[in-house]
Amino acid sequence: MRKEFPNKPAAMALSAKERLRWFRYLDYFFLMRPMLFFPGWATLLAGSLLARNRFPLLLPQVGKEFQYYSLGYPVWLAMLAFALAMGGSFIFNQLRDVDSDRQNRKLFLLGDGHIPLVHGMIQAFFTCALSILLGMLINAAFAMWLAMFVLITGYFYNYAPFEFKNRPLWGLWANMGMGWLAFALGWQLHRPVSVEFLLFSLNYLAFNTGLYFLTTLPDREGDAAARKITFPVRYGFRTTVYLSTAFIALALIGGILLRDDLIVLIALGTLPFALYLTLFPAISRAIVTVKMGIFFFVLLVSLKFPMFFLIALVGFYFTRFYYRKRFRFDYPNFKGQ
Repeated sequence: MRKEFPNKPAAMALSAKERLRWFRYLDYFFLMRPMLFFPGWATLLAGSLLARNRFPLLLPQVGKEFQYYSLGYPVWLAMLAFALAMGGSFIFNQLRDVDSDRQNRKLFLLGDGHIPLVHGMIQAFFTCALSILLGMLINAAFAMWLAMFVLITGYFYNYAPFEFKNRPLWGLWANMGMGWLAFALGWQLHRPVSVEFLLFSLNYLAFNTGLYFLTTLPDREGDAAARKITFPVRYGFRTTVYLSTAFIALALIGGILLRDDLIVLIALGTLPFALYLTLFPAISRAIVTVKMGIFFFVLLVSLKFPMFFLIALVGFYFTRFYYRKRFRFDYPNFKGQ
């Protein structure tokens, strides 16, 4: 699972008197890691876009009028339901990774006792259940896809006897499945899954997989110390970087073949950062590549769904406000840290 929360130097912790009391209630919202909603939402909206229109038409087309879409019903309800599914699953992941996250000095809301573990467990169950109930308001098939997402990301990924997160190849398959299911949720809003769906989803699956490889790199040493056998722990830093670049390049090639302007432009924006990382490997460059990949994904999807860009902008600056006021952190940002 992607982990993009900031590190927590002990010296930067605030005293109880300095904390704004009402900020503590926001801890429960940020426990769901809302900044990670945006790549999931972008993938869902990409699936919705491709299901509505065989050619997204982001590039100039002679005689073609550029078309925008709103986030009306059922798209906004799907985004809310999916956010709850992601948030609940991310909490389950943190509940299982308290020790290794403490080793990596990140995701500290549970590890440092800001939120009791039992509260986290209750919140995770509640948000996942509410997600599926909201999905039923759209249709049974959508609720089924949501349930599959929760089952894989919340249970299979974290808990015995499966614990995919501690098995490098199974962890890879699970994270690939997460991105694929996000695309399926968007597609399902307008059309049933089909061979065409499988074909178009592969490019987004490849791109998200390329970014996933890189998100595992910053935790490599801490995971090894905690005896978590993740992909880079088993196969090494360079192999992980090479595979990431290869998957992003595959997304570009597949987009060209299918004439999918959206994934072509997303991959074109991200690939230079990936190639630079391949030539000059470094953790900081891996982090920047992930951030830029998500940025291009959100930005280009927003060309068709303008309101999504406003939501992303508000989310970005509200999160920065929270972390500065609550913990004096510079997060989120586009830096290599």
